[in-house]
Amino acid sequence: MDKRKKYQSVLISVIAVALIIGIAGLQKGKEESQPVSSAERIIKFTVLFLVLAGAASYWIIPKTKIAKSMKMTETVFTATSVTGIICGIAGLGAAVLWPQKIIELHLFEFLFIPFFLMYAYWGLIMKIQRTDEISDILDEKQIANIKEAAAMTFAGVMGLFLIFFFISTSNGLKLQGSFWFLFYFFSSLLIFSAATLYYFKRD
Repeated sequence: MDKRKKYQSVLISVIAVALIIGIAGLQKGKEESQPVSSAERIIKFTVLFLVLAGAASYWIIPKTKIAKSMKMTETVFTATSVTGIICGIAGLGAAVLWPQKIIELHLFEFLFIPFFLMYAYWGLIMKIQRTDEISDILDEKQIANIKEAAAMTFAGVMGLFLIFFFISTSNGLKLQGSFWFLFYFFSSLLIFSAATLYYFKRD
């Protein structure tokens, strides 16, 4: 299976998961004595709509005249990092303030979806340019910046984990397993996006 087909398979899998979430939400409302809250229902359908809209765009736009104007630019590269920073900060804030609600209301998916759509746009550009290599849409500096950011993310997340671990154990603070997952996910997103933007703007 070539890289393009792998990417399409991943995209189809994401759509399938989104559909399952939506159907499960409707079924949950029918089966439980307490119906799904309006907030949860709105968030689920918003996530489902955005994922399906992104998937439809991936297949439709390359066949239209709009495709000719879609290119990877410095603005798009910067916007992707800025989006990741915003999503990371929002996700960490929600994880600290509402560690349970962010899971129950599917805020986790909702807060991540803007960054997912930015990378889906990268995939769309690759499809338009008929390439399987991300190096064909990024220049050498951008690729180097991403590699540097990945190294910084590994070190940064490990450091934050140690800090939170010592704080939680010394103060007897009990943090749920879901918090650690959300903390890891959104801190990685924040550090990676901020580091990528920093290295890109530094030179």
